[in-house]
Amino acid sequence: MPVDFQEELDRNTFTGEHIDFDPCGRVTVNAAELSADVCYTPRFCVGNYSELGVFGIIGESTMEHFQQGVNVTGTMTIGGETITLNCRGIRDRTWGYRDEPKLWIDGVGFCATFEDFDFTAVRNVTSDGQAITDGFILSDDGALRLTQMRFTYDPILLRRAVLRFEDGSERTISRLSRQYTPV
Repeated sequence: MPVDFQEELDRNTFTGEHIDFDPCGRVTVNAAELSADVCYTPRFCVGNYSELGVFGIIGESTMEHFQQGVNVTGTMTIGGETITLNCRGIRDRTWGYRDEPKLWIDGVGFCATFEDFDFTAVRNVTSDGQAITDGFILSDDGALRLTQMRFTYDPILLRRAVLRFEDGSERTISRLSRQYTPV
């Protein structure tokens, strides 16, 4: 059963009446139809998206954006049904001014987690028509930066992406089975 739970938080806090988000690794929710106790621990290194300005530049200020893989454990109870979590995910952090409709007119982003590495990529088209691509393979060896992304997609599904990295290597992502599309 889907549950849509939203809560306004006071300025400069991550804690509300029902939600407590600790940026260091734990989220708890205690509401009528939804409760959760979820912990996340970092995997590998951090991908720093700030350098190339893929998320926007206002004047001389680049929005600070970072992504990192995490291991996720815990429990969620939705409508009386409890789910045990033991999975991987991608955590992102953003600081700075953001007015997305003015900063870019189109974009695609995706991420994936694997046993030995995590991958994250973003391509945004700025309001002046410039395409900016950034991303990383994150592993024990560090962050290997993405330099080029060619992709084929239809309006609801990324079908294939060919990725080139700063060391000259290429990888192809295809046959995606899951996707998130905001409503």
